[in-house]
Amino acid sequence: MVGVSSAGVVHAHTAPVTVRNTIGAGDASVAGFLSHLVDHPDEFAEAVAQGVAWGALKVQDVSSQLQSVEGLPEVSLTDSPERNTALREPGLA
Repeated sequence: MVGVSSAGVVHAHTAPVTVRNTIGAGDASVAGFLSHLVDHPDEFAEAVAQGVAWGALKVQDVSSQLQSVEGLPEVSLTDSPERNTALREPGLA
């Protein structure tokens, strides 16, 4: 995910995960982002990271809903990613 705000740009991703169902992943990502941003409005990058973690956790579940936020995957963050570098799916060269 690439997050853009007046404070800057951040790129966040997890290591590759096993995708079982993508239904609800966008909703989970937005919920993770907003749940962090509401409590910590000055932590935009961390909110993007939480959104990525919740979405990555959701796609690993066969259901269409995020059942729990236990076992969230680790997220890698890059502040101000190089604009000339193509963003690739994690794990691909």
